[in-house]
Amino acid sequence: MNNKPALIEIQGTAEAGSFSRTQLNQILDLAEAGIQELFVAQSQVIS
Repeated sequence: MNNKPALIEIQGTAEAGSFSRTQLNQILDLAEAGIQELFVAQSQVIS
C-alpha cells in the first residue's frame, strides 16, 4: 500500500487450504493498520 492508501500489490496463496472473502477482508484490514503504523514510525524518524 501507499499513503493514499491504495493497494500496490497483493500476494496470497492457500496451498494447504483456502480462505474466505471475509478472511481476505480481515487480512487486508490488518495489513492496512500495520502499514499505517509503519508510515507513522518512518515519519517520526525522518522528522
